[in-house]
Amino acid sequence: MKRLLALVAVLVLIAAACGDDDEAPAPAAEGEDATAPAAPDEDEMMLDELNVAYFLEWPTANQVAQAEQTYDEALGMTVNWIPFASGGDMAQAMESGDIDISYSQGLTPFANFVTGGSDLLLVGVAVSYADADNCVANPDLGITAENASETLAGQSIYTPLGNVTHFKLLKMLEHLGVDISTVELIQSEGGPAAVAALDSGAVAMACAFGGAVNQMIANGGNLVMTGSEQEAIGIRVFDIIST
Repeated sequence: MKRLLALVAVLVLIAAACGDDDEAPAPAAEGEDATAPAAPDEDEMMLDELNVAYFLEWPTANQVAQAEQTYDEALGMTVNWIPFASGGDMAQAMESGDIDISYSQGLTPFANFVTGGSDLLLVGVAVSYADADNCVANPDLGITAENASETLAGQSIYTPLGNVTHFKLLKMLEHLGVDISTVELIQSEGGPAAVAALDSGAVAMACAFGGAVNQMIANGGNLVMTGSEQEAIGIRVFDIIST
């Protein structure tokens, strides 16, 4: 575990460098040691290769170094990047030993696994994405933040369950005064399915992340609350780095 944490630290530092090339490091205060932290012991780095899970839906700074194989050079080993569609799948792969590190794993599925007894560790925040994860309303129903408590009653909402999107939906409904017992939550089968469900008129609202949100808006759907409005009332979402 110590050697994995050391490797994660290297990944985070490289990702930060890729995301901000212009900012110079702050000078050390008087009396401080300005040298870099000591490298981990050699016996802690004895891995032939490293398997890192990453999320498919949005770009993150680490992918620059991924494409240029910067991590391989810095770590002195082969880094295998395996794409995943959900944080729950990442956690399962880590539990089975197929994945060493997850980058941009959803906080909610991570928390669900840890609560269930998993020994996964959170070591950093990968990305925050308020506007890339949201619920889009059927344009024919005129649902707004002001009337949601009435217009959503008795309606169906298409959403993933047990992930950050589900968490955001529940907190948003609570803020809008929607009685959760008056709506039906239909478990999503993915972004394209969410787009199809909203387009069909079968649901009042569909919740998704990444490109599916943009597509539903482009097809005429409307946001009941923007990402900024959600953040303003304390609904904040982010993906993590875990090992």
